[in-house]
Amino acid sequence: MLQFVFLYLLADVSFSSFFEKGTLILLRIGSRGKLWGALIGKVILNILLFLFIQILTVVLLGIFFFPIRFSNNILATSRLLRLNINNLYAVFCMLLLLFLTYTTLALIQNTMSIIFKSPIISLLFCCILQFFTLNSGKINVSLMKWLPGNQSIIVRHTLINPDVVNFNISWSVFYNLFFIVALIIIGFLYIDKLDII
Repeated sequence: MLQFVFLYLLADVSFSSFFEKGTLILLRIGSRGKLWGALIGKVILNILLFLFIQILTVVLLGIFFFPIRFSNNILATSRLLRLNINNLYAVFCMLLLLFLTYTTLALIQNTMSIIFKSPIISLLFCCILQFFTLNSGKINVSLMKWLPGNQSIIVRHTLINPDVVNFNISWSVFYNLFFIVALIIIGFLYIDKLDII
């Protein structure tokens, strides 16, 4: 559900930067490549802020509703303990995958927004993709590893869910990095030919 909020908040970032204020920004920055780089930087800063607020909210609600324990919760960590995985490592992987998946989704949305010249189309596409992603386990378990939103959901990885074959953390990191690099290149090539003025 939070990914839908995230997509909504970033829906208009690239469209307004290129089609509403494009000439003014381009005159100040000087090149389309720098403009695309600045947009990516803005998206990453928004992602970091969103993640910080998300984590802070979870921590504060956890402190408020649950007592603080300095020992492991057996129910929460039983699978990790059986696999001999440190809780800190699991949290690090979760945060890394959240950041990479948010970046991938934001770049899909922003690149589509520029190509189709419509933030609404890109927002609808990404929301439908996310809805399909969230229900992919009900449709076909083998699809889960190929959809972008599942890359950040630790409980859908083989580590926690053995029904999903070959869906590990390194796969998700590679998957996200591949799409991030590909979308940056596609966006740069498209923006280089885009008529902003």
